[in-house]
Parts: sequence; structure tokens; C-alpha cells
Amino acid sequence: SQQTPQNQPTKLQLPSSANGNDHRRSSQESITSATSISSTTPRPKSKSAIDIEPIPQQSRMTPGTHVYVRDAHYSWIPATVLAHPDSLASPVPRLRVRIRLPSDWEDRTVVPKGGDPSSIELERTVKLSDYPNRELPLQNLEKDGKTAMGKNDMADLPNLHEAAILYNLKERHSGGVPYTRVGDIMVAMNPFQWIDGLYSEEKKILLRKK
Repeated sequence: SQQTPQNQPTKLQLPSSANGNDHRRSSQESITSATSISSTTPRPKSKSAIDIEPIPQQSRMTPGTHVYVRDAHYSWIPATVLAHPDSLASPVPRLRVRIRLPSDWEDRTVVPKGGDPSSIELERTVKLSDYPNRELPLQNLEKDGKTAMGKNDMADLPNLHEAAILYNLKERHSGGVPYTRVGDIMVAMNPFQWIDGLYSEEKKILLRKK
């Protein structure tokens, strides 16, 4: 009988399932099957930053708040909020306000054609969607809550917006102060009159220090 030498390696016959092509095919089928299962099986939602609902900001438009509203004749006009606004989530939230003109309004305000104070609609309903952030711009008042705040530098105003800039310039112009700063910017209003000491040496030194 013929014997196999001890040093000769024994050849093993691999099963067909261990073949390279069949192995890759089997792996792909397993991945496809796992993907199919994962896509059909619902996963519990995790609380990510996207899933968390934002906390709605509390509206500052509460009754008694001093604001400005747009006006066809005066651009901006002071008013007071009368009631809480409609839900800010509604498509067109509305707010009821009452116009509050200062006692010296006619003496210190140029009345445009058609803007007679006696014909001003005192109570109005405004659409908050017409204003940035669905809020009316706030007035800048002194501690007494009545007197308009006037600043040499408008960057120091608590609320800085178009209406605040216009009314600060109006207040200073009425007081005979033609120059107002906004940071490094100087705003000049023509006083239409001669102001004694406006260009005195003391005034120049003061402006240089600022």
C-alpha cells in the first residue's frame, strides 16, 4: 500500500460557502437585510437641539408701556399701550394704543399739512407684524416716566432705533443744542438762529476732550 509522506502538507477542500465571491455576496446580503430592518423599525427620538421647542419670549408690550407708532404725518408719534397684544403666534397680531402728545407738542413741533393735532386719531389698533420683532419701539424716558430723555451721545440711549434718534435730535434742537454725537459720528442740526458761545474757546476745549 502507498503511504503519504509525513512532511507533505495535507490539502483541505474548502466548502463552497467559504469561497471569496460567495463570502462577499453573503456579507452584502447581511448588510442589506440589516439596513432594511433598521429602516422599518422605529427608533426612539432623542432630545437634540433641533427637537427642543424654543421658549417664547415674553412680550414687552404690556399696558402702560410707552412706545412709538408710525404716523403718516409725523413719521413716528409717542403712544401708550392700552391692552395686551393678541397672541404673537397669530398671523397678524394686533395691539391697541393711545397717542400721548407732550403738552408742548405744538410749540416745539413743525405741523405738516394735514397733521393738525386736533385731527390726530388718538386711539389706534396697530399690526405688530409691521414692526421689527413684532414689537413697537420703546421710548427713552427719565426716571419720572414722563420726561423725554436727551443724551449728548445717542449711543448712551437705553433704546436706540429710528424713532429714538429722531426724538433725541428734536429734544436737543428745541433746547438750542445743534450738535449730537453717535459714538464717533457727529450729527449737526441747523438751529436757524445765532447761538452765543457755540464756538467759544471753552466749547472747543470741551469738544476736544470728548
